[in-house]
Amino acid sequence: MSAGYEIYNKLHSDEEILLKDQNENNDLDVEADLESDDEYADVRSSRVKYTDGSISHNVMSEKKGNDFGESSYGKTTWRKNALRYLCFFLFGATFITVLYISIAAIYHAKVYADYSPNPYVTNYNPILGAPGEDPTGVIFATSKAAGLGTEENPIVVSLAGDSMMYNAFVDRDLNGKLQQRLSKKTDLKFKFCNHGHGGATIYRISQVIIPDIIADNASIVILNWDSDATDSHTYDMTPAEYAAFKESYILELDYVMGNVTSLPQVKFFAIAGPSIFGEGPLLAPRIITPDKVTVIAELREINIEMAQKHKVPYIDMNHALHSVSVSWWGLYKMWCTVDGEHYGELGASIEADNFVRFLTY
Repeated sequence: MSAGYEIYNKLHSDEEILLKDQNENNDLDVEADLESDDEYADVRSSRVKYTDGSISHNVMSEKKGNDFGESSYGKTTWRKNALRYLCFFLFGATFITVLYISIAAIYHAKVYADYSPNPYVTNYNPILGAPGEDPTGVIFATSKAAGLGTEENPIVVSLAGDSMMYNAFVDRDLNGKLQQRLSKKTDLKFKFCNHGHGGATIYRISQVIIPDIIADNASIVILNWDSDATDSHTYDMTPAEYAAFKESYILELDYVMGNVTSLPQVKFFAIAGPSIFGEGPLLAPRIITPDKVTVIAELREINIEMAQKHKVPYIDMNHALHSVSVSWWGLYKMWCTVDGEHYGELGASIEADNFVRFLTY
């Protein structure tokens, strides 16, 4: 028993010595790792020493790994890299977007700098000259001869229609744009009255335009609207229904134009529109469908025919807007409008240019 016990103690002692050597070697390895990586400096101070001199490295699992063999450090690094790549992507996308918008804005500003309203205002009033002739100042001269154009008695212009008038007047300072342009051409004074009604079709306009003009005692009237084109689609109408829609539109427009031109105080009258590109939300103007193109084109032709019939100038806002807007920019509608329909700053400027072109006849 004594010899066997001594052998057992010797083996046990040798095992302890071996374990202690292994722990010391592990400790040296950890020290080397920690010294090579400052990120784990806090791990040195967190090691636990037992009474037998061995060192526990379990606390390193918080840095080196977990029970499932996953590295928290690796997970942290992955998150940091993902965040870094996301920041790079957002920065790049923002930079490209800003660059795109800047170049497009500069390009369209250059196009607008060369813009002329002359091709888009066609006169059918023989008093003002033949179609295609340059303005001769008949409106200015006639107004001045009637004692109009002074501070006390300005030339009153009724701007009738839908949101094409109302929004431009309220949101884009159409009045200021018109006054500024006219001040460079004449000393006569003008007063512009906003009678745009949001969403007003020609039927709605027929009910309010005459009372508005009479209340203003206006000598000049400009009608600009496109709610009929905005609200109409051929795909939800049968051919018979679409034909009835156009017939009703012609009758209402004929009624409006006949009544306006018959008012004794109205000396000059012009119609404009439709000008719609295709209404949609901000920065995502709806693509005009083929049926919408059909409605716009056919109502435009009707407006031209009615202008010829009643011998009044026609202002082609649709073609005027497209003339300074290039389709391959993608968001090209935004340079003239805020949603594909209602005028933005550039669109309102084009509107003012065309109106002044008419007023200088």
